[in-house]
Amino acid sequence: MEKEIKKLLASKLEKIEDLDKHTQKISDALEAENTEELLKILSVRQRLMEEIDFIDSRLLSFFEGDIDVFTKYINDGDRELKEIYNDIAVSLKKTREFDDKNMRAAQELHSKLKEDMSKLKQTENALKGYGIIGTSSSDGAFIDTKK
Repeated sequence: MEKEIKKLLASKLEKIEDLDKHTQKISDALEAENTEELLKILSVRQRLMEEIDFIDSRLLSFFEGDIDVFTKYINDGDRELKEIYNDIAVSLKKTREFDDKNMRAAQELHSKLKEDMSKLKQTENALKGYGIIGTSSSDGAFIDTKK
């Protein structure tokens, strides 16, 4: 059982390190305002999170879903097990900090895009008002025949 738990924890650490890398890539995409790349990275990141959840469920299955028993097992386990668990905690904390930063940047980008769309709509309305777009004109004229 211990061998399997070490293997699962090592796998989880690897996935979390990948998650951290993708979270950093999200920062870069937000900085560049590259929404297409951002969506791709978020998709990969979501898949990684699902894989981590699966690993967690397998780990907890050894302890009948009791996280306290799992934590006690880690604390009472050998040094290598504790190191892997601590590395996971450090990586998760680092990822969380990036997530918080990314959330603020995403909100700023969302506000900017919303403002840009509002300005675009105003411009479209002005152009419609002048008859530049949205009207089908064949350069005709209205002739008032009433006197």
